[in-house]
Amino acid sequence: MIKKRRIGDLNVSYRPYRVDEIFGHDRIKSMVTGFLENGTLTLPHASLFTGPPGCVDMDTEFFTEYGWKHISDYNDGDLVLQYDINSGMATLTEPLRYIKKPVDKLYQFKTKYGLNQCLSEDHRVLYSLRKSGLRTESFRDVIKVNDENKYGFNGKFLTTFSIEKSNGIEFTDEELRVITMVIADSNIQDNRTKCCLNLKKPRKIYRAHKLLIEADIEYTTLINNGYTRFYFKPPIRIKEFDNSFYKCNSEQLFIIASESLMWDGDQHSVFNTTSKQSADFIQYAFTAIGYRASINIDDRVTGIHKSITYRVIKSDRTFVGFNTNSDNKTIISEYTPKDGYQYCFTVPTSYLVLRRDGCIFITGNCGKTTFARIVALGLNCETGVTSNPCCECATCKSTIALNSLSVLELDGARAGKIDIIRKVLNDLPSSPFGSDRFRVLIIDEAHKLSGDAEDALLKFLEDTPAHVYVILCTNKPEKLKDVTRQRCKPIQFSRLEIKPLYDLLEQVAQFEGMNYNKDILNKITEECEGTPRIALSFLQQINAEGTWSDEAVGFILSVGVELDQVEVIDMCRLLLRKGNQWQPVQKLFLELVKKIPVETIRIIANGFLSGCFKRANSIEDAIRFAKCVKIMSELYYGPKPEHIVLVRLFECYNIIHGTGYQI
Repeated sequence: MIKKRRIGDLNVSYRPYRVDEIFGHDRIKSMVTGFLENGTLTLPHASLFTGPPGCVDMDTEFFTEYGWKHISDYNDGDLVLQYDINSGMATLTEPLRYIKKPVDKLYQFKTKYGLNQCLSEDHRVLYSLRKSGLRTESFRDVIKVNDENKYGFNGKFLTTFSIEKSNGIEFTDEELRVITMVIADSNIQDNRTKCCLNLKKPRKIYRAHKLLIEADIEYTTLINNGYTRFYFKPPIRIKEFDNSFYKCNSEQLFIIASESLMWDGDQHSVFNTTSKQSADFIQYAFTAIGYRASINIDDRVTGIHKSITYRVIKSDRTFVGFNTNSDNKTIISEYTPKDGYQYCFTVPTSYLVLRRDGCIFITGNCGKTTFARIVALGLNCETGVTSNPCCECATCKSTIALNSLSVLELDGARAGKIDIIRKVLNDLPSSPFGSDRFRVLIIDEAHKLSGDAEDALLKFLEDTPAHVYVILCTNKPEKLKDVTRQRCKPIQFSRLEIKPLYDLLEQVAQFEGMNYNKDILNKITEECEGTPRIALSFLQQINAEGTWSDEAVGFILSVGVELDQVEVIDMCRLLLRKGNQWQPVQKLFLELVKKIPVETIRIIANGFLSGCFKRANSIEDAIRFAKCVKIMSELYYGPKPEHIVLVRLFECYNIIHGTGYQI
């Protein structure tokens, strides 16, 4: 449940300060709880909070209840096969989010045995290392290891899964074996009720007798020119495995998969068919009962005739890795997507069953600063070290109000110069203040630290005092030096899923008494790319506009609030801060107009001030903010719009602070 602990824009007012106030992020919540509440404090002294989800290309397929489908062809309502790394089970679920984003390049690798993947650098790869259990790693790090190691990356990728117990489809085991035989070798004609099985091999003739007797199916035989013909009514009249067979339970899948090798295979590990639908199902069956299975296509042209044979190859090796021969190691190469897009799903378990080029694989699919603040609160709460601080004691209140002397939060973009970082690092080793137990340094946008500042931080991380914790937050960890990343415990975040994000927006809208529209909330969740800060910024602007009309909402969402544009909100906060001078506001504005349209800055600032008006604590404050809203609401189409908006911001500054400064 949300709590409102501070006055300000929505991002500030509803910022969570306890793990149980977080929407979504169950994996990270569990991890943070383990760090702080397992009896002994196990939080790393240096942590790197990073994330977003990685993606695949259009040729990658996902599994639905009706078989395989290209991820680029996803439609609302399609189910997706997710994988649970704890149980090893794969289950169909509605994706929490479908991601389709433009991209210039991805990375592809292909091996001789069962691997063909095309991934983004941010993709989380699931692998095993020398039977030490499953691990996850960003594909960026996999590329780095593969390039630098003489023998390449030696992790093994998981290619199988189990399915949940069920009643399966309504056929007996004996009938399923007969159905498999019928699909493989029978001749079914529309004008006849019986099918014909025309066999020559003694092995198959013997097995046909055996299966029909065990299934209690009446049949007749006719021997002619060395062939034995069987005539009987099959349990079902089909010549390929259709979508209904995907509802089989694991026992039924085992029966069909093993029997298929007796009729259309080599009796051991290869199944052949001219039906792609049957090949897809048999591959699924083998994979779901614990065997790796890949599909090879034999495309032959003989004279004027063309034939395609699908060969499903089964293997006992459930994990498969790169070629590690130093003379022929697997190459990971850059790949330009055919359609210029990358795709992904977010699912509750965070892991997906996917397929590319006939090879099945299981793979992985963010609130960084918020979790960092919760950790800082939990370390020093007067009730004890906890992931759910009380938020009522003097220590918690000072941290929430950003007045704590033991918790320091820096913005790498603005405070990342060497002089500031050196001063902070020189002060950190001193003892915590008052009753605080620890000192915590949080650096947001850590990748924007200057080179000298990062070098100074590295020296500090070599020997961090026992009472000091450093948390670096960034969505671009690759811009940090390798040695910096190596000295921090990486904690990978994914973007927030749609349902918890919608729940957050709805609770805030209800708490604020907004006359909201559920369709509009859904539009916001679709546009904000899983980022609560952007979602709340959209909500604040739309509510400030007031009409909640499709036209107004469409304009605000089309203008957008990208991550860089969130800095406009930061500028507005500077505008309000007591004791603050005008110069920092002006300086930040002049930086923003270089990368953000002036009209966008005006719209966001107007929405921010409108929110302040609605949340004013006194009539005097309401009057001041109403004047500001009126000033910022006026449109301007003349020359030098940046100068006009800057002048209007300065007028608002004077109104808010009652000063008589001149710009």
